[in-house]
Amino acid sequence: MRRILSLFIMLMLSGVLAFAQNRVVTGTVTDDKGVPIEGASVKVKGSKVGVAADINGNFRITAPENGTLVISSAGATEKQVPIAGQTNLTVTLVRTGTELANVIVTAQGIRRQPKELGYSTARVSNAEITQAHVTNVANGLTGKVSGLQINTTNNGINPSTRITLRGNRSILGNNEALLVLDDVPVAMSVLNSINPNDIDNVTVLKGSSASALYGSEASNGVIIVTTKRGTKGKPVIRYSNTTQVEEVSYLPKFQNGWGQFGGEYDVSQFPGIVYFPDDPFRPYVPYENQQYGPKFNGRPVFVGAPVRFYRADGTFFDSLKTGIYSAQPDAKKNFFDKGITMQNDFSISGGDDKSRFFFSLQDVDIKGTVP
Repeated sequence: MRRILSLFIMLMLSGVLAFAQNRVVTGTVTDDKGVPIEGASVKVKGSKVGVAADINGNFRITAPENGTLVISSAGATEKQVPIAGQTNLTVTLVRTGTELANVIVTAQGIRRQPKELGYSTARVSNAEITQAHVTNVANGLTGKVSGLQINTTNNGINPSTRITLRGNRSILGNNEALLVLDDVPVAMSVLNSINPNDIDNVTVLKGSSASALYGSEASNGVIIVTTKRGTKGKPVIRYSNTTQVEEVSYLPKFQNGWGQFGGEYDVSQFPGIVYFPDDPFRPYVPYENQQYGPKFNGRPVFVGAPVRFYRADGTFFDSLKTGIYSAQPDAKKNFFDKGITMQNDFSISGGDDKSRFFFSLQDVDIKGTVP
């Protein structure tokens, strides 16, 4: 009986001793810039005891006074901190900048991971859009997303584009995708007026099921454009200049010896007119793209098809204009100019805990190849 009582007393004393060695430890977890890390994991090494930091990075945990705390957070390096009898700790984690999870904006600002979605999506970052220093967002998206077809409808200095996803669904209807700019549906023509450097990312939702929240207009897919926001910290000023030079790369090989002629007119219908000095049996057809006409020798020839004018008494006369042929080597190639595009971008961003701002300005001066 005495032995049992002595053993019970020893167990009680050891339990009290073990309890006395634990203490409450409080602290704050911040990153290397002093910003509190919300939700940081704080665990006691070698045990299952752990807590998460609050919105201000503060935590409270019970741990052995000679134990070690293991503190970690997504996007930051893990750190082990010995307690060594301390009751209040300040822990700094170094940000790694690694993206651990890719987030897709689906609709109305709702964000999901790609693995949570049941349809095909694609996300294009700002670096991918502007890697060629384009002045048009549509051109920056070309070749970046599978199934995304971008057609340039004109080749001027501000070309219009037509964007479709996975081909045409209707013969007579609109097949273009829906454009959503910062959660607001807008006309596709707005895409050409957006500064590519102002875009943070572009998310492409493919198919009708992916765009159910935007209604029937989104049955051909959705292109969601998210613009940049201000960053917390000191104001950051950025300026860049891009100059591009373009010229016509190649043209068909032209001859400079003979003029145009196609032979559509019947000479018997117009006797005595539309004759070449060298060959009285070939009328001149100026709009025919064939090169069997008079020689470039500087002699005057008729220009234009014959025009017959009738008088009041029923008589008529045929009229032609005359011009001078002269050989001009590379005349068509010399028609085109050398195109120059100068693009200047300026932006400033900053913010604090309460507000953030982003301001940008772009100036683009384009001289095309066509005068």
